[in-house]
Amino acid sequence: MTGLKDAIRSNFDASVSAYGAYERRTGRFGTLARLLLAEMTVRADGPLETLLDAGAGTGISTDVLAASGSRAVALDVSRGMLGANDATDRVQGDFDRLPLVDDAVDGVAFTASLFLVPDPVVAVREARRVCRPGG
Repeated sequence: MTGLKDAIRSNFDASVSAYGAYERRTGRFGTLARLLLAEMTVRADGPLETLLDAGAGTGISTDVLAASGSRAVALDVSRGMLGANDATDRVQGDFDRLPLVDDAVDGVAFTASLFLVPDPVVAVREARRVCRPGG
């Protein structure tokens, strides 16, 4: 599985400028992030003070989450993508082993990213681990 993850990381490291161009042309990542945030807000048992943007990329979704008043933590496996992300809180990491303590965030947003992991069940289990009760 390491080979697949390395290929994904390399692809995204090389795709930073393409993401900006795609978003300027389509607005799809921003739209998806706004829809996801609205759904998360409805489903949460309390305020979404801290959100993990899992697969944050260049920060399109991170900006949407932060604009809601939440502290948005940008997580991506790609160092190149994170380098283009303006978030104050950025961390390079893998969905299979999120580098956060248990109950650290109020929600985890996978905006157009969960389908990229070899085992989504493991990634969702990790998201649940780092999400506070009611998040």
